[in-house]
Amino acid sequence: MLFLPSILFPLSLLVLGIVLFRTKVIPPWVALLLALGAVVFLFGRILRDELVTHISDVGWLIPMAWIGLQYLRQPADDTSTAPLSAAAAAPSVAALAPAQAAPLVLC
Repeated sequence: MLFLPSILFPLSLLVLGIVLFRTKVIPPWVALLLALGAVVFLFGRILRDELVTHISDVGWLIPMAWIGLQYLRQPADDTSTAPLSAAAAAPSVAALAPAQAAPLVLC
């Protein structure tokens, strides 16, 4: 009964790591560590080895903590979906908008 969720968790982390690596939203080392942590997570649970399990937990905890800290460091008024890395940052909407455009007011 619990076999499907137990296999989907590391697979979803692996897919997330691959997608983040290919889209270059975060630095490659973070995405690779997330994917590697997912693979080692699966082996640690299959082998039931405590050391491998702890290594795998740290292997996906570090990238998740990095992503969370980068998200929390964003300004509160920044609602854009720009990439987290400075090298791939998109230009701001104000730079792309014409000068005579009226400001958007949300009620």
